[in-house]
Amino acid sequence: MDNPGMREITNHRGNRQHSGTYVTGARLSEKDQIRRLVLPGNVVQVCGPPMVGKSVLVDQVVEEIRESNQNLKIFSINCKHINSLQQVLIKVHKTLFEATTTLNPVDLEDTARFVKKLKSVLQVKCCSHHVFVFHKTETLRHAGEDHAFLDFLSRLVRSDCQVHVTGTTAVFTTFQQFPVIGEHVTGVQVGMLTDPLDILTFLQHYAPGSCVRDYVDICQRFLCLPEAVRRLAEEYLSISSQRPPPGNLLSIVCRDKDLLYHIFHKRATEVKSWIGNKRDFDFLTTLVQSSLNVLTEESIREIYQRRNLHQNYEDWSVCYRRLLKKYILLRSPGTHSLSVHPLILYYCNMHGLRPHSSSVNDHSTKSHTQLLCRVLMKTDKAMLSISPRGHVFGCKVKDWPYTKQLMQTAIQDTTGGYKAFLKVAVSAREVIISSCPNGYADCKSSDQHFESALKVLKTNGPTFFYRWAQRKRGITLHRQGYHMKSLQAFKESKMIPAHLAMLPSTDDILSVPDSQADEDLVSAQIHESIPLIFTGENIKARNMLLQLKSSVPDIEHHPDYSILLNSIGLTLERAENKIQEALVWYQKSVIARKPLRAISPEILTIPMVNIGMAFFQTGQFGPIGLKAEWHKQLDYLTVG
Repeated sequence: MDNPGMREITNHRGNRQHSGTYVTGARLSEKDQIRRLVLPGNVVQVCGPPMVGKSVLVDQVVEEIRESNQNLKIFSINCKHINSLQQVLIKVHKTLFEATTTLNPVDLEDTARFVKKLKSVLQVKCCSHHVFVFHKTETLRHAGEDHAFLDFLSRLVRSDCQVHVTGTTAVFTTFQQFPVIGEHVTGVQVGMLTDPLDILTFLQHYAPGSCVRDYVDICQRFLCLPEAVRRLAEEYLSISSQRPPPGNLLSIVCRDKDLLYHIFHKRATEVKSWIGNKRDFDFLTTLVQSSLNVLTEESIREIYQRRNLHQNYEDWSVCYRRLLKKYILLRSPGTHSLSVHPLILYYCNMHGLRPHSSSVNDHSTKSHTQLLCRVLMKTDKAMLSISPRGHVFGCKVKDWPYTKQLMQTAIQDTTGGYKAFLKVAVSAREVIISSCPNGYADCKSSDQHFESALKVLKTNGPTFFYRWAQRKRGITLHRQGYHMKSLQAFKESKMIPAHLAMLPSTDDILSVPDSQADEDLVSAQIHESIPLIFTGENIKARNMLLQLKSSVPDIEHHPDYSILLNSIGLTLERAENKIQEALVWYQKSVIARKPLRAISPEILTIPMVNIGMAFFQTGQFGPIGLKAEWHKQLDYLTVG
């Protein structure tokens, strides 16, 4: 059998792919963190699991900074396999010596002397800011040279009145975390490629002109590494006519040993030194070969304790923290489950220690995370067709960047908690509902979930979320047709004390601005009118709605404004049979919803049905213009 390493990765036409350019539109949050820290006098550690693209990300950021600052000079030093500070100094010496002949050999044993002469070289360069980037420094940490290396970096960036150098920054990348301490020593974490928009950007970059949106989920769950996404896009997605269906792609990738070889083989030799000791390596091979479908801390601890039952091994918590700190075990976003780094799985598979399922890892997230991924991608795509002053999925366009950031934070959250999701549930509720118009189709157990949530929130607060959950319960009940129960839920929400169980104000992630609270109150009043209408209280409902329409500033920009308009029409039709007047309000509701029809056509259904029923009851098709508009929108719903 041929060595799989001898095959070049090609696309289906047999042409080797070349993609040397940076992916500029992805990982914007991490890039922004790094960019803010690349300041004179700072030492920046960029840390994260192997193969997540730390070095590429740093290179991209400093290049972008240099494009806007011509007085910035970059020195890049590759420290891979370097295990002593002396070797680092030799590399630095060679890097500068290639550009100038003013540097004489120095005593490498004297770090202070080396740094002083180094700064004298920098002084003659016509640059105001020097950035030293040290890539792949984990071997120094493993060899115990981390403190000496950090001391060198601190001396390098420190201001020196004797040698005038305007500013120096040191950035280093590693997957073995250094003990970073000090006022100007900071760290940035770069995680696995799990943000769906980032993955989509990578796929579109490496398979340009292709429709790759349906393949994001596969990458997010099984191939959440930049190199893996690149290889996948170039090999299987770059030619539309030969692109496999999304459902078949995973099994194809698992069988493609050449593809996996080219993704992982260069780094496979580092696995044993990365793990660090035979005890952890033996435990990991046992874990990989286990029959567990889902890895959690409890299930992994059970395997560890069972394996070490008769041996005097260290406490499980010590081992667990070490495996997490080394990024050998990874937390899956939005869930309590864990996964083993794909490189370790590949190494085990390569040596006959086969994983229990496949050669790739499953980073599956819980249903609420998957829902947010779908909503995020769908809404972000919709932004392209909405005017800057318009609305998109129940959210003002100008507010979308903030809402998008909240959703991305929740999707990538690895704490296993729900604070970030709770924030999204409130701030992006209309976005989620508008993106999933059929989300209330199966709500038999929803009331049980509300009971459970309300019980916890009543004890732990904060007040806004407790009242918000009670109101959402009322909305869900009226959408299920339980109108009397819905009215009772809205009534109970009004009886909640103003300062019940407030959490400390320092918990910023749960803080809600007054504007958000005001908007939610208006939403509750609009939705409370619906069960009033369906229980015969039409006049009361109309007065409530008209009062809102006349008294709430900028009510036309509220996410539920179209519901208000439609409900006013219902009160006119049901209470006084004023069908012609009701038609005007239904038409206004359709107009308010039209900006969203290209994304979610179902949003037009309710007012269109009301218009159609009004036509049927009157035996005529109303005003000519409204008739034409109704047919136009009906054609859009049924055809377009």
